[in-house]
Amino acid sequence: MAEARDVSALSDADQQQIVAVIRRADELATARDVDGYLALTTPDMVLDGTQGDASGRDAVRSAIGGIWAAEPVGTRHVTSDVVVTSSDDTNANAHSTLTLIGADGEVRAVASISQSLRKTDGTWLIARRSVG
Repeated sequence: MAEARDVSALSDADQQQIVAVIRRADELATARDVDGYLALTTPDMVLDGTQGDASGRDAVRSAIGGIWAAEPVGTRHVTSDVVVTSSDDTNANAHSTLTLIGADGEVRAVASISQSLRKTDGTWLIARRSVG
């Protein structure tokens, strides 16, 4: 595997696609669209952090279904502060902030998110999402 490089090695298009994938994942979480969310992940995706650990699409499907079901109806997942921190030709790391906002507009939770992404067939996909 190539050594990770500064993000300046990424094209603007790659950086934009990474940010778009991260934002889209949280939009799909708001919509409770499990299939759409999983389409943005690698088959071996790992989800870990404060609400448990899951590895592989089937386990992640089950985990996020439970996580989303525990949230109050109408909770929005808002992504901010996305920063791509390092990359090589096919792997990237990014950090963002996730804010959960209730239907009443009140902030329910704020979490730091670390993600690893892998470029597969020209598309950046989430390989690991760590909720801290």
